Amino acid sequence: MKKVSLIVLALAVLAFVAVSASAGAKATTVTGWVGDSKCGAHGAQKADCVAKCVQAGAAPVLVSDKDQSVLKIDNPDAVKDHLGHHVTVTGHVDNGSIHVDSVAMVPGN
Repeated sequence: MKKVSLIVLALAVLAFVAVSASAGAKATTVTGWVGDSKCGAHGAQKADCVAKCVQAGAAPVLVSDKDQSVLKIDNPDAVKDHLGHHVTVTGHVDNGSIHVDSVAMVPGN
């Protein structure tokens, strides 16, 4: 019984540390194009192509203006109305993925 209690306590401490670390993560703003995982940076500016690829099963991605890097989008529903659009996304980046908190169209596009 004592061993089980220690294991549960250790797991609770680890969970607390993990939640604390992620809660303190700073939001990042990335400007780029919402593309698809099939074409990546090559077709991100073609809204009709991106929409067709996503409808066929490709995942939406964010192609950064800065360096053309491609970020996977953890919560694709957040960008479903912006396929092929030039946007500014605020969210949390982790290991090549972004969890989108907000999306805004870039003016003039």
